[in-house]
Amino acid sequence: MNAYAATASARDSGTRVFRGLQSPWPDFVDSIRPRILVMRVSHRPEHKMSGALHNDTLYGRPYICDGKSLVHLRRSVKGIKPDQIANIVDGAVRSAVERRLVEHAGDVGKFNPEVPESLPFLESKRGKIPIKKVRVKETKKGLLELRNNRFVEAGEIHHFELFVQRDENRRELWTHVPVSLMEASQRNAANRRNGHAEAVVSRTMKDDPEAEFLFSLMKGDIVEMDYEGGRDLFRVKKFYANGQIWFSHVNNAQKDADQKSDSTRWSKRPNALRPLNARKVTIDLLGHVHPVHD
Repeated sequence: MNAYAATASARDSGTRVFRGLQSPWPDFVDSIRPRILVMRVSHRPEHKMSGALHNDTLYGRPYICDGKSLVHLRRSVKGIKPDQIANIVDGAVRSAVERRLVEHAGDVGKFNPEVPESLPFLESKRGKIPIKKVRVKETKKGLLELRNNRFVEAGEIHHFELFVQRDENRRELWTHVPVSLMEASQRNAANRRNGHAEAVVSRTMKDDPEAEFLFSLMKGDIVEMDYEGGRDLFRVKKFYANGQIWFSHVNNAQKDADQKSDSTRWSKRPNALRPLNARKVTIDLLGHVHPVHD
């Protein structure tokens, strides 16, 4: 096969160069198909410690109002959204924006800083003061403090830690703790400094020390679970802080865009994995499946 590829003509470049390769025997594909169907592909999990630790925007210290964690952000009136107008901090500025929006028949797209007469304004002794930017209240959860009262949103999620919690009737609930890349990096740095500090994967749930640790999940990890009357293997594609975990079959080699368009990936939340008897496993180079408890 290597020799055939080496002698393929230049016109075959970028195409299926093996299309014309003679089959070793007449029923070659059909004869190996049973083996292909039971094959288990071994993937290397993405256990890396790299990427953006946090988003670029810096926030002031959040405060609690009506049970929500709020921050104030400066927003341009150009492109401002209706729900942001309702959350403008200064009442006089908010009223001015609302009045001008009525004059624009509700079209926020007509606010243009390059055309001062299109903007809302405040009256002063020196005349009209155009409003180009406003301070808006926005809900932000899970902000991380850097220093000097500066807060940031965590970057990508490094891993999930899955736990079993039990209610007052001892009923089990599978839940998760998302660990950001920043927090994982801080744990890793502490390990390097002290040699015996907090592990990158914590086996204890801070909010519920009685919770039982199940396993952690990172992108590329393999989960074995009940599927269509049997057991099958699925690879973690991505996850979100709300607990949504996206899977694709371990043998699925499609690109992410093709998996999305063909609906060959699907999502589950941690507690939905419980009735599927999910467990974390690894597949060695020979296709053997081994349970993992980290």
